[in-house]
Amino acid sequence: MSVTAVSPALFDGQGDRTWDEGGRSGLAARRAVVRWAWRLFRREWRQQMLVVALVVVAVAATIVGSTASINSPAPANSGFGTAQDMATFAGGDPHLATQLAALGHRFGPVDVIVNEKLPVPGSVNTYDLRAQDPRGPYGRPMLSLVGGRYPATGEEVALSSPLASDLHLGLGGLFRQGGTARRVVGIVQNPQSLLDTFALVAPGQVPTSAGPATVTALFDAGGVPPSAIGKNVTTPSSGNTGNSFNPETISLAVLTIGMILIALVAVGGFTVLAQRRLRSLGMLATIGATPRQEGLVVRANGVVVGVAGSVLGLVVGFAAWLLYRPHLESSSHHLIGAFALPWV
Repeated sequence: MSVTAVSPALFDGQGDRTWDEGGRSGLAARRAVVRWAWRLFRREWRQQMLVVALVVVAVAATIVGSTASINSPAPANSGFGTAQDMATFAGGDPHLATQLAALGHRFGPVDVIVNEKLPVPGSVNTYDLRAQDPRGPYGRPMLSLVGGRYPATGEEVALSSPLASDLHLGLGGLFRQGGTARRVVGIVQNPQSLLDTFALVAPGQVPTSAGPATVTALFDAGGVPPSAIGKNVTTPSSGNTGNSFNPETISLAVLTIGMILIALVAVGGFTVLAQRRLRSLGMLATIGATPRQEGLVVRANGVVVGVAGSVLGLVVGFAAWLLYRPHLESSSHHLIGAFALPWV
């Protein structure tokens, strides 16, 4: 085993604060020891590959596990877009226009979405005929184009992928509903719920006077309690009250387990490395290194191994997350951003 030479003049057995003939202090001795530890890592990297690999696996598993756990549940704002409040009205309400105007006067912009539930021809399934402005103030996160464009007139429609598949329609096809034929100009999806089956039409194309229609108004009440506005008003947190097993809690648990695993791997691995290096440390002691300086060698080498394993683990973990993300989107039925990491 080769050992990098370190000048005996840097050590005198009395500790770190010493002086050699050239006037260099114990700081120079520490620097020499750190350089020796770095060169030892470079020359004995094969012996340390197991520890580095274990740290890489532990860090990568922690990244993938925590990211998957926090992104698996449906978004807390699913159905709300960027709004903080949502009011729901039944179709056919003669006071609907007045109530919507009152919300707008009191809280500012209101994004109105009208849904009418209809049966899929030749199937027991249903879909929503949805009138929504794709450029509305709050509902944009609930719509995204897969292909084509959004409908702009009453003769145009955009279908969600599940509905287009059920009806065997594509861009340019004719969508017939209630005696009305509309040209399919786009394929759309709801990023917050990929199971959402709907036909998107331009605003105003679904009559609110019809009984089956449901009108949703998205707005921002600025912290006003829903109970002070009306019984039909909800917030994203309304359905999560008292749930201690939220995504943040799960992510914290996974991170804690991951850190414990990394610590155990590091302790076991560095113990094995220390046993293998008794000869090297003995050779260092023969040229005048103190026990404190020998400990500095072990710690410095441990830092190098830990940093190398952590950096590689971060890269491997992020790459593994990018590969796993499409499968998680498919199983959780909502889109997940590539950088939707717990700490970002």
